Amino acid sequence: MYISDHSKKLFYMICLSLAIILIFLPNSESNASTNTTEYNYDNSGRLIYTDTNNGMAIINRYDNAGNLIVKKVVKIPSVEAPAEVSLSNASYDVYAYGIKKDATSVSFPTWTEANGNDDLENPWVQGQKVSEGVWKATVPFSKHNNETGLYDNDVWVDGKFFGGAKTMVKETTSLRAPEKVEFKAGFYEVVLEGVSDQVQRVTFPTWTEANGQDDIKHVEGQKQANGTWKATIPFSEHNYETGIYTTHAYCYDQYGNSIGIWGASIQVVPGVEAPAEVSLSNASYDVYAYGVAKGATSVSFPTWTEANGNDDLENPWVQGQKVSEGVWKATVPFSKHNNETGLYDNDVWVDG
Repeated sequence: MYISDHSKKLFYMICLSLAIILIFLPNSESNASTNTTEYNYDNSGRLIYTDTNNGMAIINRYDNAGNLIVKKVVKIPSVEAPAEVSLSNASYDVYAYGIKKDATSVSFPTWTEANGNDDLENPWVQGQKVSEGVWKATVPFSKHNNETGLYDNDVWVDGKFFGGAKTMVKETTSLRAPEKVEFKAGFYEVVLEGVSDQVQRVTFPTWTEANGQDDIKHVEGQKQANGTWKATIPFSEHNYETGIYTTHAYCYDQYGNSIGIWGASIQVVPGVEAPAEVSLSNASYDVYAYGVAKGATSVSFPTWTEANGNDDLENPWVQGQKVSEGVWKATVPFSKHNNETGLYDNDVWVDG
């Protein structure tokens, strides 16, 4: 049978095209073994780690409420730690991705660059397996002298170095509290600013200088906006004492780690209050004493006019009346002072 040259050329071209397709067609068996995606979940059933088996992985992280807060692609194997973190966090987490399935020991040695590795825990901190291929460890600042500065985070797997990352820890907070407050106010407020969003709670332990820490109270802070927490310190919780009050601020992470980062001293001052000016037609006025000691038994209110010296000073002195804890008062009738106008002097004496 005769085959034309044109037909031969067409046949050869078809064969060549088929050969090229076969050469470049991916081997389905090989592709399945090298590029099969693996999905790894934690104990709560949340997708934590997606290994694409091509040197990359997709990682997911969640907050305490189960909300997805981080989703990103990383190279594996790799060590992930925050590049920068606030000291108020109390801790941070270090993750290792791409750990071999049969690993038995994953260690997370961490130290600060201040003073060498004097704060390196021994033995090294053992990691926790989060899901297949993913391990993590928590670095509490309390284990590192609550230092700021650069932290070195290494990971070792079954005795071999796996990788590392660095974290800069910074002080970001400031505490606002009054230097002095009058007892009659009944309380003072403290405000901690610049707190990290990851902080779960803030407490403000407070005590008075009188009798040591017998009256210490751990006041729960209330979260405000923009990284601010505040607390109200009522004097009623501290035996209505005057003098120096000390308030500290402690931040807690989701694991219960805490860090004390600030302290303040507030002077609570007693006071005597009387009207600066009053009409004689009032017939009398009241004098108040604030910050009287809780155990006081005698609070006297000697009063006299500056006209003719203290010729009108009552003897014995007028005894006050207890209004509430720490607060006493007395009434000054003008009839007891010759109904005089001018300046009246009001003193208060407590237990002599």
